[in-house]
Amino acid sequence: MLCEWISAETPLIRECLERAKIEEQIHRPLPLGYDESGAAYWRFGSEPNLVLYKETEPKMTRSQRPTNSNWEIVCSHVDHWYALAARFETSQHPDEIEFRSYLLEELIPPLVSLQRAKNSTERRMKREAIEAANILGTRRSVRSRKTINYAEVITDPARL
Repeated sequence: MLCEWISAETPLIRECLERAKIEEQIHRPLPLGYDESGAAYWRFGSEPNLVLYKETEPKMTRSQRPTNSNWEIVCSHVDHWYALAARFETSQHPDEIEFRSYLLEELIPPLVSLQRAKNSTERRMKREAIEAANILGTRRSVRSRKTINYAEVITDPARL
């Protein structure tokens, strides 16, 4: 009774429980979608390294024993995700229509924003490396230098 009250009334615990419910839905082992031939599309990894696999069941007759599924990598880069969505653009099959809309509305936008952030970080790091190289003296000064004759300086005390 006390534990239930604490978990219901403490905001931090309540937030952790709600986050766990959401993560449970995200990480559950269900395919993202299906195509017309019945192949399932599975997502593995987290956002920056997200990979989509296609699982196809082998065709069997009644006399054959069930064998393992065939797996292939379909998407591993943002461009691949767009190409996959474009492949289902003209489809009339309800599974493919639902899968395409999920790709375009839910999955691809966060990947695009992460890719843009990654590209901008890489550009910034390259720019900072170039600026650091310039600061460290890889360039020479364009200022003209005067030659000093130290023998004259020592013999002529007025120049000191």
